[in-house]
This record gives sequence, C-alpha cells and structure tokens, in this order.
Amino acid sequence: MARGCVVIAVGALCALIATGDAFDADAPLPVASPQAGAGGGKATPSADACEQAARAWGDAAKAQVDLSLDHPRQLVDGLVAAREALGSAEPPAAIASSWTIFETDVTILANAVEQVGPDNRTALANALDKATKRIDPQEMTQAAAAVTAYFENGCKK
Repeated sequence: MARGCVVIAVGALCALIATGDAFDADAPLPVASPQAGAGGGKATPSADACEQAARAWGDAAKAQVDLSLDHPRQLVDGLVAAREALGSAEPPAAIASSWTIFETDVTILANAVEQVGPDNRTALANALDKATKRIDPQEMTQAAAAVTAYFENGCKK
C-alpha cells in the first residue's frame, strides 16, 4: 500500500509541474508586462516577481524528477529541496491559493521523509503512507495544473 501511495503522491508532484518550456533551465521564462491588461484588467505581477516565482516552481519540479523508494536518498533530498524552493518565493496573488495548496502538500511529504531519513526503506514507506493520507492528490494535481498554466501563459490567468 505504501508504495502505491508514494507513486500517487510523487506522480502528482511531478506530472504537471515538470512540463512545458517554462521550467527548462535554459529556456527564457515567460513573463508578463507589469502593466494592466487591455480592458482595465488587473495588473500582472512585475517581471521580476513572476520570474522569481517561476524559477522557484521550476526548481521544485526539477528536485522531484524520478523520485521513488528505490532511491531513498534521492527521494528525501528531492522532496526537501522542493519544499525549500517553493518556500523561497512569494507566489503571485492570482495563483497564491493554488501555490499554497501545493506547497502545503509538498511540505507534509518532505517533513515526513526528512524526519525518518533514507536509511530505513520500510520506515520511509510508512512515513510516506501516513503523510499521503493527509493530502488530497486530486486537489494537489489541480493546484499544480493551475500554477503551471499560469506560468506557461506568461503570468496571466
């Protein structure tokens, strides 16, 4: 059961946020103009704010590539690095709710694996199983999709 939960949770983490050129380290980040959109819409975040948040999102995605119980050190380090990356930036207001959902879920997972460490796979699997019961994979996936779409759309909803 724990292995299945790990696959679901980590799959939700990786599947959506690691897509698109917005998270390619060598690709230019899509940033929107800090001016209000046509028709008097809300102003988009500054290019710097968007870039910082997009970079943190991309760093979190990269930290989660190929995580599995088969590589416990990489699993622990990846989730902790993702938590740190997500916490390092202020999300734009338009995606703050989705960002918070995703960051909270990553934090739950990272805290669980960090506390146990990579040396005992059974304890690590049990910690992840327990942690995944505290998150909603569908909500997490939807949050990741919303944040990813926002960045892929140049920091516009």
